[in-house]
Amino acid sequence: MTTSTALRPERPTAPRLSSYRSGGLVLTAIALVGAFVLTPALLAGGGYGSVFDASPLVRALRDGFVATWQSGRVEPTAGLDEVVHYWSNYHLVKTVIALALLACLVILSRMIWRAYVTAGPQRQVALATSGVIATTGAVGALGLLMANIQATLAPLSALLPLLPARPGPGSYAVVVGEIRSGLSANGAGGQPFLGALVDDYARYHLIMAVIAAVLVVVATVWCVASWRHARRSDGRSRKLARWSTAISAVVGLGLAVLLVANTSTVVDPEAGLAMFFSGSW
Repeated sequence: MTTSTALRPERPTAPRLSSYRSGGLVLTAIALVGAFVLTPALLAGGGYGSVFDASPLVRALRDGFVATWQSGRVEPTAGLDEVVHYWSNYHLVKTVIALALLACLVILSRMIWRAYVTAGPQRQVALATSGVIATTGAVGALGLLMANIQATLAPLSALLPLLPARPGPGSYAVVVGEIRSGLSANGAGGQPFLGALVDDYARYHLIMAVIAAVLVVVATVWCVASWRHARRSDGRSRKLARWSTAISAVVGLGLAVLLVANTSTVVDPEAGLAMFFSGSW
């Protein structure tokens, strides 16, 4: 070994992407996706069918909804209350799984992008593709987490989309007609459950507005931090930081739109509920 070779500075070693660790995270993510789809109905209890057949849940919801309306009470009847508690537990299970999936995909994304920064040309495309897939999955998991937190905390309004869109003949059609009349009269008609339904609908959208507001702040902070990092870095690190800035800005903008939409419903929940029961939503 010559003196010049001995004094030559070593090239920085790229962070290696452990195939065992990354493979384990991929398998974990796949398992969590399967659990997210298949296990909530089993773990929530109640015997309301499965992901492949929700007809028992829809039937119990419709019957409980009609019975509560006809009872003239504010509180749900035992049948509807049982369905509401089941739906809250159902989405609580999904919330926990979505949180675990988000954590798994964030860790995997970070590993992939760190390896991408200093990887050789032969691995660059594969790592970039894997990073995009993992990052997109993380954003999707965040959306699932948001929606399921909302449904866990306001399960009654979260159940409304399961009600039959076309009432048809029968007592349910009569109830829907009375709801439409009550909402068009700005809550008039003396039906106590209508007021409770409007309040729950407002709370349902308030929860999402709060979640969106918090995440808008997080996305803004992340965007600024990425922009500053891009200014003081170079090469692939700068390119990656610029992409991070753009993505966080787009996500933040989408969250801001979500915040405004949900806030408008909180301000006037009767209008949103009327659109829902008229089939316009």
